[in-house]
Amino acid sequence: APQAARWQLYVAAYTLFFGLPLFFTPSWILPILGFTPTGEPWARFVGMFLLGFSYLSWVIAGLQVAPLIRASIAIRFGFAVVILAMMFISPGRHAGPGGDVETICRDAMARNPGLRVKASPLIGEHPLLIEILNARLRAALQG
Repeated sequence: APQAARWQLYVAAYTLFFGLPLFFTPSWILPILGFTPTGEPWARFVGMFLLGFSYLSWVIAGLQVAPLIRASIAIRFGFAVVILAMMFISPGRHAGPGGDVETICRDAMARNPGLRVKASPLIGEHPLLIEILNARLRAALQG
């Protein structure tokens, strides 16, 4: 039970770490996370959710309710889906069949039976990539 409580505290700290800046200063944390700063309320809502989840995790760990902690961890690992954005121009040693990314994902799913990885197509395969890059280049040259 102490190890399960420790894991629950890690979850509490992790969600607190991201929840605080998302709730109080989303325009600061969003670019760090790869998002465009926005005044829309969704970022604060996500922050509020994470803070609530952090508090709940902290309480559960403090009470050391072992069956609840184990169930909570098992549920999170049992339904883990990783969305992998493949930001590669073309297949090769890292991306593509038999590449490093595929091998790492396959190994991770073998070690964690509930884990599923959904990979996007390579960014270089997108039909609008050349058009987008051209527009960005023109914008940069203009000013």
